[in-house]
Amino acid sequence: MIIIKLTPIDYIQGSFSLILVIISFTLGIIIILKYFKLHSKQYIYVGISWIGMVFPWFPDALNFILIIVFQISLSPFICLFLGYGFLPFFMMCWLIVFTSLLYPNYQKIILLTMLIISIVIQSFFFFNLFTDINQIGSFVGPFQIRWSLFMALYLFFLILIIFTTGFLFSFYCLKSSNPEVNLKGKFLLIAFIFFTIAAVIEALGHLQPWIIIVTRFILIFSGINFYIGFIMPKKIEKFFTK
Repeated sequence: MIIIKLTPIDYIQGSFSLILVIISFTLGIIIILKYFKLHSKQYIYVGISWIGMVFPWFPDALNFILIIVFQISLSPFICLFLGYGFLPFFMMCWLIVFTSLLYPNYQKIILLTMLIISIVIQSFFFFNLFTDINQIGSFVGPFQIRWSLFMALYLFFLILIIFTTGFLFSFYCLKSSNPEVNLKGKFLLIAFIFFTIAAVIEALGHLQPWIIIVTRFILIFSGINFYIGFIMPKKIEKFFTK
């Protein structure tokens, strides 16, 4: 049996990925559960969207547990499939929320355009995943990938969409005369800005340990703001509007 040894850097990246995923999945599920109280499907889409935004870190978290507990690791194929094979689905969930509130008259054309782009890109992704995985990226450790040009551009494209739509959505809330909606916009703007910063840094590839720690904290901070922006707990609302 081959013993898998983790370096201090691996422990840092794996443990912080696990913390990020646990917190983010919990926040996403809490948002989804709001549907049963308010009966608005938007909460389902929003919760799924946030879970999807941190899904690229899910294989790292799962891999870390498997290595620590069972001394086995996921194959590069499974890591890439789990982390990046479903991104268009999560993006579509977010765009459904975004367009239904801001651009309902253009929802069909926006979703159709994104669907076509996703089919083209994902076809290339899955073709290379099954034929030549190096065309997607190469693993330089249990939790770090050096992306190919195609994948790097794809990730930056998704990040750009998230930032642009998040920015527009936040300002839509900020322009509201309703104090609660206006406050939500502030938290959402913080969430999308910090998520974009962390996601861009992560997409660059091989990172120093301290950068990994900082980006994970930024992502967790972003997730908390995202949760507050959509749920707005009464205690927080009272604190900022008193």
